[in-house]
Amino acid sequence: MVNIAYFYIYRMDYDPKTDQITNSKGIKTIVPGFGDTPEIEHLDSSSWFPIVKYYKPMVDFLVKHGYERGLNLRGAPYDFRVAPGNKELTIILLIRDSQ
Repeated sequence: MVNIAYFYIYRMDYDPKTDQITNSKGIKTIVPGFGDTPEIEHLDSSSWFPIVKYYKPMVDFLVKHGYERGLNLRGAPYDFRVAPGNKELTIILLIRDSQ
């Protein structure tokens, strides 16, 4: 049996008139590590045993060929509930983190 409270925690509200996605009341979505590569190198970078290498092989390859983490090599982790349709948020984050 699924706890119905999880539905409210993970739910996002979409307004088709404004094309805006918002959190449920009382919930704040945080996407940690936006712009950093460690957040995308493993599926669970907080794990004591990060067995699943996600983008790590690609990041290591690019570093080996001259790219530098945090300088010209960046990662963009995302919350799966924040859909690509939220154009304004995506543009703001890209501009903010490219400066």
